[in-house]
Amino acid sequence: MAHDIQVAEHDVTQGTRVTERMVRRFGRVATPAIIIGERVFWGFEENRVDIADLLGIDESPASEAAGAEPQEVERVTYGGEIEGDERSNRADGT
Repeated sequence: MAHDIQVAEHDVTQGTRVTERMVRRFGRVATPAIIIGERVFWGFEENRVDIADLLGIDESPASEAAGAEPQEVERVTYGGEIEGDERSNRADGT
């Protein structure tokens, strides 16, 4: 199921600006991190339901739910990789 969600991707291996910003905003650096507005989710799979709810995504296979209000979504990775996760750079994992 595809959703039209814009994602800004940041790679912590590409300089200190991203890591400094993470420490300043959240007190640490860990990847993957999904940032939606002022909320941060450390890891994707274990937070999948909460992320979908926050973005207004209905995860049921029969649904093409309309999304909630647009949110700023950021994904922070280490070298562009998400360990154990073969997902694209979209917040919904498609």
